[in-house]
Amino acid sequence: MNHLQGALKIANNNFIPFVEWWSYHPPLVYEIVAFTHQFIGVWSLSARLTILSFSLLTIFFTYLTAKILYDRWVGFSALTMLMLSPIFFAQSGMFHLAIPLAALTAMTIYFYFSYKRKEKALWPYLVVASLLVLVKEPAILVILSIIFFETLLNFKNIFKKEVIVKLLLLSSPLLVFIVWIVVNKLTFGWFLWPYNLSYFGSNSPHETLGVDFILASVFWHDFRSLVSIPILLAGFFLLFGVKEKRKILSKELLFFLILAILSVGFFWWGPFLPRYLLFLYPFLFIVGAASLNFLIKNRHIFLIISLIINCLFILRWKESPIPLIDITNLHYLKRIEVHRQVAEFIEQDWSDYQILTHWPLCEELGFPEMGYVNQPLAITCLEEEIPRIDHEKILILVNEFDSRGSGLSKKLNFLLETEDLKLIGQFFAKWDRFSLYIRGEDTGSVKEFFNFFGEDFSCHLIS
Repeated sequence: MNHLQGALKIANNNFIPFVEWWSYHPPLVYEIVAFTHQFIGVWSLSARLTILSFSLLTIFFTYLTAKILYDRWVGFSALTMLMLSPIFFAQSGMFHLAIPLAALTAMTIYFYFSYKRKEKALWPYLVVASLLVLVKEPAILVILSIIFFETLLNFKNIFKKEVIVKLLLLSSPLLVFIVWIVVNKLTFGWFLWPYNLSYFGSNSPHETLGVDFILASVFWHDFRSLVSIPILLAGFFLLFGVKEKRKILSKELLFFLILAILSVGFFWWGPFLPRYLLFLYPFLFIVGAASLNFLIKNRHIFLIISLIINCLFILRWKESPIPLIDITNLHYLKRIEVHRQVAEFIEQDWSDYQILTHWPLCEELGFPEMGYVNQPLAITCLEEEIPRIDHEKILILVNEFDSRGSGLSKKLNFLLETEDLKLIGQFFAKWDRFSLYIRGEDTGSVKEFFNFFGEDFSCHLIS
């Protein structure tokens, strides 16, 4: 909803992007979704199709980059591993900035290496990199990685005019980012959204995760170790005297190392969810596939191992051992389904009630643009102070899984103790338990609700 709110506000502001919303970011993706809505007419569908388009671009340019650096077989292996990796597959239909950032990163890297190999002019890189920095703030890490990489390659000639000019041209997309933050300052009084910056301060609202957890989330979980280990082995052999570089070039490994160090360091310092580093994945699978090809000379065995890795990725689509701090597999579809069923039940039989609930339910039931309800329901959010219940018809909806161990649980217990509330039904899923309460005098027969969820879901409605 945070991102959809941004697209809504830009559309209502005559497509002028400098209007504040929660989780304010550069405007490129929001502008695209807002314009797409003009043709499709459904906000949630416009958002998902936009992200799906970026996902396809990511896959396509991953193949092109691998092909130009190595060969088409490495490209095919890299694109299939990227496409079938659980987190990338799961995120490819969700509206946030991780997939667009990955797409523009893959495109930027492709045009950069095409320019280095004198297969394309510099201007495609400049255009795409300028769009990249308008997706999300960490995009500047990609540009900085390219600059550091070029500096290391030309370290002995760093003061030559042609090298300086080249570095200035490669870094010029950062000017677009600087213009954007300057306009923010002139419009809002700040360069970057203050709440985002607060994550990097001494009083950060985020508990910093260990670098071991971040590295495992990117390079180890969900069988990605089968890609990372060959990279380490190939790097070891190249570093300690293996002369044959027919299958893999140490320069590409160096670039990936620079990009990985800058990106992991940035999110170690600030907030982190596994999807935040999705923009590393295209080059991770390119270098991983190339490393496998370097270590395994037989093309048929290389393709068979790539197929086995892809099959293992698919096994992780449904369940994953990764702690539940992000959507890393397709289990979220089941969660969405039970949220939809709860919303449909409430809208059908209790739409005239004042509904007390919490995030994200208050947004799912209050904003039809999200696709859960046809009309906004009367919502009071329980995250705020405990409200006075003056409305005659009150329904309290709480996901007890989300509320455990939080202040929300205490507020709910307070309401149960001070109001004549009765439990009328519960909906269960693996990570959700929705409980519905209404005033005692309002309780009556509840319309029978059939269970369409299968074995992972159950529903108990109390007459």
